[in-house]
Amino acid sequence: MDNVIGFDEDAIRLIIKHTVVTNLYSCYDWRGSKTSEGYPTIQLGGRYGPKITAHSLVCEWFNGPKPCIPSCVAMHRCNNSSCINPRHVIWGTQSENVKQSYRDGRR
Repeated sequence: MDNVIGFDEDAIRLIIKHTVVTNLYSCYDWRGSKTSEGYPTIQLGGRYGPKITAHSLVCEWFNGPKPCIPSCVAMHRCNNSSCINPRHVIWGTQSENVKQSYRDGRR
């Protein structure tokens, strides 16, 4: 099981700096760096720190540690890969994520 990254001041600062929030229920749009697939990334601890996806970090903060299930991922309920709204991100398996993407017309 992955370790939960606590409410580290640097991580919180990065999340706030790179997020646009228009209201509590809509997507929180990430304006920082992203993976080639459009997922938000942050680098913790400076230049040589670990690079992680911001939505996974938010999922850990609000939903607890990543479950010890093979292929567990942070899924977007909203289908917006750059969203980091804690209400929109949940833990699920890669299989569930793929099924959701077909059901919602993303594949």
